[in-house]
Amino acid sequence: MAERWREPVSEIPSKAVIQAKAKEGWKPVAIEWLREIDVPSEDSGRRPIPYGLRISPDCSHLQVDPIEREVMSIILAMIAADHSLSKVAAELNRRDYVSRDGSAWTQVALFKMLPRIVEVGPEILGADKWPDSKKNVLSAVN
Repeated sequence: MAERWREPVSEIPSKAVIQAKAKEGWKPVAIEWLREIDVPSEDSGRRPIPYGLRISPDCSHLQVDPIEREVMSIILAMIAADHSLSKVAAELNRRDYVSRDGSAWTQVALFKMLPRIVEVGPEILGADKWPDSKKNVLSAVN
C-alpha cells in the first residue's frame, strides 16, 4: 500500500529538501506545471457547422442534411432563374422551410447564405439529378 502527499510549492525544491523527504521514505513521482494563459472568447475555438451539413450519428464526421440541401437547391435554382432574394424567401416560406434558427427566411438571411451557396453550387450543379430538380423547382415557382 502506498501513501501520497501533495505539497504546494512556489519553487523547485532544493536537493537538501528532496534528500530529507527521501530519508522519510518519500520519493518524487510527478511534477505538476502551471502557467497563466489568456482565456479566449467562447466562440473563438468553435466554428459553426456549414449549412447543408449535420453531425453524423456517430459524432465522428459531418454528413449531408437532406432538407438543408434541398433548400440550397431551391435557392440556387431560383437565383439561376434570376429571381429576386425576396421572391426566393417568399417561396421558401410558402413551402414551410425555416432557417436554421427556426425563423422565416428573409432577404438578409439569404444574402448571408450566398457564400455557402457558391461553395456548394458545383456539387449541386454537378449532380445527375440537377436538370430534373431545376425543372421541378422552376415550374413550381413560375
